[in-house]
Amino acid sequence: MIMIQIGVIGLLLLILAVIYQDEYRKRRLARKSAKVNTFWNRNKDRRKTPRINTEIDVLYEVLSGNAAGKQNSRSRDISMGGIGLTLNEKLFPGTVLSLQLNMAQSHRTIFTQGEIAWVKEASKKN
Repeated sequence: MIMIQIGVIGLLLLILAVIYQDEYRKRRLARKSAKVNTFWNRNKDRRKTPRINTEIDVLYEVLSGNAAGKQNSRSRDISMGGIGLTLNEKLFPGTVLSLQLNMAQSHRTIFTQGEIAWVKEASKKN
């Protein structure tokens, strides 16, 4: 009778240990997930300067690599650190461009150069 009780107590302790380990693992994983979510969601837009959504007529020319002449484009957004452009050709990060921004409201044109930092292909519309 005592052996059965010791066996049952041993089995219960084993079950308790397995449950404890499982709960400990779940809490540890949840804590790591919370840290990652806090880091990435802390500031959705991690840019150094804020972007302004505006459309500006832009004339650009590729200065590095195979130049295809001047091309028309439109901006999506602009900031002190860069400009988002929609292009009809595929260019790669590191490509240097000559840019001519035609400011319609002020009747001014801004000439500058820039380097492509990153590229995201536009989704194809049917």
